[in-house]
Amino acid sequence: LPLLSAAIAIDSSQGSYFAARGLSWFNIEKFEKAAADLEKAVQLNYESADIYSRLGYAKLRMEDNKAAAFYFTKAIELNPGNYEDYANRGDALVGMHSLIAAKEDLLYYIKFDSSDYSVWHNLARAEYGLMEYDAAIKSYKNVLKIKPGYGDTWFRLGLVYADKQDYKNAIDAFNIAIAQNPANAYLYYNRAVAKAKLSNGSDYCADLKKAADMG
Repeated sequence: LPLLSAAIAIDSSQGSYFAARGLSWFNIEKFEKAAADLEKAVQLNYESADIYSRLGYAKLRMEDNKAAAFYFTKAIELNPGNYEDYANRGDALVGMHSLIAAKEDLLYYIKFDSSDYSVWHNLARAEYGLMEYDAAIKSYKNVLKIKPGYGDTWFRLGLVYADKQDYKNAIDAFNIAIAQNPANAYLYYNRAVAKAKLSNGSDYCADLKKAADMG
């Protein structure tokens, strides 16, 4: 990094210098600095599928989904054979709520690699947003099969069951989510709603009080 910065100080017209420094920032996960340098490289007409792919990933990690989707699209145009760009663009598109396009990208990736739990998780989010509840349940179960207890999957699975009006399974999913994260008041609230809608005499007030006591 110091040597590349020295080269840029001498000659700032070389896109390759900014690209090299940007990739160095990228490799140590300094994504904002990486994005700034890689965008400068592109402005200086130094571009490639790899640079656009790294730019997209940096923007994704910066939670700039619109820019991430744009750069992944540029990468795919230059190298349509890199299927990881489709998975990452799908992730960005879910964040933008462009769910039909996201689902298309994620399903394309899964044709090549069905073992990536994060891709199944993003696909489930897209399917849930599209109200494809059975598909979302299947995708979340694939996540849990590959990576048991991953993130907020049990909570999200509970939401899908609840929207499907399958309150028994929703409660079961929220039970596991609470066991994993007992300090999350929102989980108790959601379980209370499911218990109330189930109308089987479950004490949902206890969960509501728990949620309220936790703020």
